Amino acid sequence: MIWLERIIRQLKNVHLTDVALEIAMRKRDAAWQLVACRVESMSVPEASGYIRARVASIVYDEVDRVIRLNHQLRLVQHTQLVRLATVALVDQTLADGRIRPPASRDSQRAA
Repeated sequence: MIWLERIIRQLKNVHLTDVALEIAMRKRDAAWQLVACRVESMSVPEASGYIRARVASIVYDEVDRVIRLNHQLRLVQHTQLVRLATVALVDQTLADGRIRPPASRDSQRAA
């Protein structure tokens, strides 16, 4: 019986991970707009903390909205979903900062 509970728990976590990734993808542009001007000059750990702090309200609001609209998700999963979505969004935003070509970075600083 314990193995069945573990399988069910893993399936739920996979579902939460998928939802968290969807949230991160939807909010990717909004996150980049918040942090783009500052994050490019930071080290990775510093940028990670800065991004995490700046996108916290975006993630929290979007998780609230998703839980209200998705009846398969429960309010109990809110904290875990916020954590997963925040990690995914921070990772994506860090990647966006490193992927941009140097020419676009210079033009953003000039603007």
